[in-house]
Amino acid sequence: MSDRNSAPAAGSRPSRDRRGGNPPPLFLQTTPLDAVEDRLVYALGYPLIDNSGDTPEEVIHTIFRDALGIKRFQPGKLLGFDTDPRRVLHDCSTLGGSSGSCIVDYVSGVVVA
Repeated sequence: MSDRNSAPAAGSRPSRDRRGGNPPPLFLQTTPLDAVEDRLVYALGYPLIDNSGDTPEEVIHTIFRDALGIKRFQPGKLLGFDTDPRRVLHDCSTLGGSSGSCIVDYVSGVVVA
């Protein structure tokens, strides 16, 4: 996973390795992404009820089935860059509690955002 275009990052994969030990570390993307749109990614976080009111509670309960506040694998795709090119847009199902979660490339395992 590590090469000259990535650097070690703190984080964890959704599960432990086959021997029951800790998973290997994630690595940071250190060069510009070649292609951003439609790249398969995931976030790991602890989604909670959205107190901002932006997402109706019935939608949250439909998606998360009342399993909030536990670690969740939240897959999605990168959609492009925000107006600030240091931020990317994605469609992973994140809510409050997922704030600060890294966005990981699903294929390479490298943190892209």
